[in-house]
Amino acid sequence: MKITKTNMKNINKSLFTHAIVLLFLILVITMSGCISEESKETEIVPQTEKTQPVETPTTEEKSIVETYCDLVCRLVSKSCYDDCCKEKNKIYEGIKKDGISHCDLIDNINDKDVCIYLFAISKKDISFCERISTTTGKDDPIGKNYCIMGVAVAKKDVYLCKRISTTTGTDDCIALVAGAKKDVYLCDRTSTLIGYENCIAWVAEARQDVSLCDKSPTILGKDICIGSVARARQDVSLCEEKLNGRQKDVCISWIAEAKGDVSLCDKISDTYVNRECIKKAS
Repeated sequence: MKITKTNMKNINKSLFTHAIVLLFLILVITMSGCISEESKETEIVPQTEKTQPVETPTTEEKSIVETYCDLVCRLVSKSCYDDCCKEKNKIYEGIKKDGISHCDLIDNINDKDVCIYLFAISKKDISFCERISTTTGKDDPIGKNYCIMGVAVAKKDVYLCKRISTTTGTDDCIALVAGAKKDVYLCDRTSTLIGYENCIAWVAEARQDVSLCDKSPTILGKDICIGSVARARQDVSLCEEKLNGRQKDVCISWIAEAKGDVSLCDKISDTYVNRECIKKAS
C-alpha cells in the first residue's frame, strides 16, 4: 500500500474518529465475532430452511458471544461488555437449542439479525449472512457485510473480506483477521491509510507489541496504536511514558475502564475525559 502526503492534515483529523468506526458500525446492527482455525476462501452455498441445532456447547462456542461483546464494547466500558454477554447469551442459548429456527421466533429486527449472525459464526458459513436484513441503503448492505466479516474472523480467512461491498468494510475485515492471526503483513492488503493504521493497531494490541506502532506513518496513528497496546497490557506507565496531552489521558481512561479502576481517572487532566472515565470505570 502506497502512502502519500496528499491531504495528510485532513486524514490526521479523521484518524482518531476512524479508530472507533468499527465499533459504531458493529453497534448499528449488533453482531458477533469469534476466533477459530484458518481456511481457504469459501463459496456461498445456499442452505435449506431446516438446519440442525448447534451442537452441545464447548469452550469455543461460548467464545462466540464473548468475542462479539469484546468487539462491540472494545472502546466503551466493562459494564457494556458484561451487559452485552448477558443479553446475547440468551439469544445464543436459543440457537443452541433450536438452531436457526430460533431466529424466526424473534420479532425485533436487530435481535433477529444478531441471532442469524451468531448462527452464521457458529457454523462458519457466510451463506447464512444472506438472511441479514439490516441495511443503510440499497447499495450498502451493512448487515450482510459485517456478518461476512464475522465469519471471516471466525475462520481467520482474509479472502472472505473480498466479499464485502464497501472499501471501509473490507479494510475493517482485514484488520480484524490480521488481529486474529496476529499477522501484521496482512495489513498491506488494506487500501486506505486509515485502514492500514487501524490494522496495525489491532495487530499490535493482539500481540501486545508496542514496537509495531512504529509502522504507522502518522503521529496520531502511532498514538492510537500505543494506547491500544497499553490497554491490552493494562499498563498505565506505557501511556505516561510514550504519550502526551489528551492522547495520554484517553489512553489512561481506556485502562481504567478495562480494569474497572476509577482511581486511575485521577491521573487524567482533561476535564471531559476525566468525567467520562469516572462514569465508565465506576
